[in-house]
Amino acid sequence: VFLTRKRQWVRSFPSAIFLESDHVGEQIRELKRRGLLASGPLPFTRCIRCNSVLIEADPQLVSQHVPDYVLYKSGYTIKQCPSCKRYYWPGTHRDRMERQLRLWGVSQER
Repeated sequence: VFLTRKRQWVRSFPSAIFLESDHVGEQIRELKRRGLLASGPLPFTRCIRCNSVLIEADPQLVSQHVPDYVLYKSGYTIKQCPSCKRYYWPGTHRDRMERQLRLWGVSQER
């Protein structure tokens, strides 16, 4: 999919999709209105570096790779990328991202 804000590119590339708004939130809503926002994987289930599906991290190895406060915070499920070995856990950054997705009208079923 080729999304663009440049009308001349839509003329040059017939499969290009022109977006009216300059603002990402409105662009997402526009794609939803036009039926062009496909359902994809659930948010926060893929590595942001290599796009591999995250797996639950081995509890025996986690303590060497994440901050202590994460280990002691109850309810955190720590995930790991099987490809690049990066670790992920929910926190304030994820809370802000979920809030923004809701504002844009994107569901984030877990």
